[in-house]
Amino acid sequence: MKFDILKPQVTCGKGRRTAQEDCVFPAVGEATIHDKLFLACDGVGDNETGYQASNCFCQTVSDLFFQETCPDEPLTDEFFDSVLKRAQEAMRQQCPDSQGTRFAMLYLHRHGCLAAHVGSARVYHFRPKERLMLYRSADDNRIFDIHAENPVEPVKAYITQVQYGDYFVLTTEGASAALSEQRLMDILCEPGNDAAKMVKIVKELSGCDDNHSVVLVHVSGVMNEAMDEQLPDNERQLMAAVALAASAKSAAETEDNPPTAQSRVSESGKAQETGRHETRRPQERPVAEEPPRRQRQEEESEEKGGFPVVLVTALCIVALAIAAWFWMRQSTNRDEEEVPAVEVKKDTVKKDTINIMKSEKPKALNVLDENKPKEEKKEEKSSAESERKNSESTDSTAHRPVDYPLPEGGITTPADDAVNSGAERPVKPAEDVAPTPPANPQPSNNQPANASQGTGNSGSVTPRPVIPEDE
Repeated sequence: MKFDILKPQVTCGKGRRTAQEDCVFPAVGEATIHDKLFLACDGVGDNETGYQASNCFCQTVSDLFFQETCPDEPLTDEFFDSVLKRAQEAMRQQCPDSQGTRFAMLYLHRHGCLAAHVGSARVYHFRPKERLMLYRSADDNRIFDIHAENPVEPVKAYITQVQYGDYFVLTTEGASAALSEQRLMDILCEPGNDAAKMVKIVKELSGCDDNHSVVLVHVSGVMNEAMDEQLPDNERQLMAAVALAASAKSAAETEDNPPTAQSRVSESGKAQETGRHETRRPQERPVAEEPPRRQRQEEESEEKGGFPVVLVTALCIVALAIAAWFWMRQSTNRDEEEVPAVEVKKDTVKKDTINIMKSEKPKALNVLDENKPKEEKKEEKSSAESERKNSESTDSTAHRPVDYPLPEGGITTPADDAVNSGAERPVKPAEDVAPTPPANPQPSNNQPANASQGTGNSGSVTPRPVIPEDE
């Protein structure tokens, strides 16, 4: 069994007394959620000796618990008895003039809660969600006397039936006398946090005559284990004994003071009022038979609101899907309207592409031409000029007049006679003159190897045309 608590609330007041004899642990303003030990002590003595006794008891017990125990381990009776004995010895050494102290203690450990008290200091166990007081320690006149041979045996309550939302309250004699159990129950049942509830308790104790101390511990979570069912629990027995003692005390008071006629009338009126109040009050039910109100409300809300939530979620998903489909459909139609279909013939595309390729030079080539160095451009210009000169030379050689060889027989023509006689020989145009054959002609398969062979007359030689290199 493991416990989780909220930040404990602690108050300790002097009241109208001249000296403060109460002492609490943890001190006011020093409590944390990790604390497991809580003490409220009321010292007995004159002037400052009472406070010395209560302070020494708190310091010794808290030091021994923190040094030799762990909340995750069970607390044994042997260890607790040894702690009380060592506390008695420490009080004898530090404050021998004091008589002792009354105390109320609460310790949260692995096997539940240990509530112990000696004297008029009290330990309460409240369950506000069911408006129940599950335990209250019985008052007695004993004192934890430091001069006794053995320490006084405290009344021990082993509490295992703890639920979230429960309160443990420790009070000294002055606080329990000024603050009734009914009023304390009303404050704890009111809405609000623990700090606000402690403020109301302090207001109730503002007119107290005696020293008063209150420690408020709020349980926020309990983790039960399988072995918790076998742990000892005497909380109900002690509470029954307290109720029996209270009824016996009230009966003894009525026997000592018999009621008069007026008191009987007042008692009958009070009984009627209490009967009416009880009839108006709702009947309390055990926790085992029916779950708490909050749990029932949560279960009912889950049962009622589960199906509508699922239905609304499904409808929202369907609506979103439909909206997304319509949006995609409209966007597709819009794209189709913006881009009209154009029929293009294949031949036209090919021709346009060829014309563009011929007319325009690719941009990439223009960029490369622009990025060429100046030296490369000069080399290109010089090569272009050399090619141009070569072409001109070849053209001039192509258009040069051809000298035909004379036949061996000494045939002469009128033109030769004119040349021999000193007249000028007429020059034929370049188009009518056949080009001169190359220096080393290559014989082809269709033509004869010798130049003298031909298809013309045997007495004439037909020159072979010369093909320019450019062509």
